[in-house]
Amino acid sequence: MSKTSPTAMEATIRRYFDACNAADYDGLTACFTADAVHYFPPGLPDIPLRGG
Repeated sequence: MSKTSPTAMEATIRRYFDACNAADYDGLTACFTADAVHYFPPGLPDIPLRGG
């Protein structure tokens, strides 16, 4: 489990969306972590993707 604070998580999410909206690849990938697990809604890939 992550020891990141809710405030730090919110800041990362906001940076991520700002980078998405700006089409900023480097800013986007700077938000990724090696231990991430990505889940998708119905209709998209059935398995989670792991890693940054």
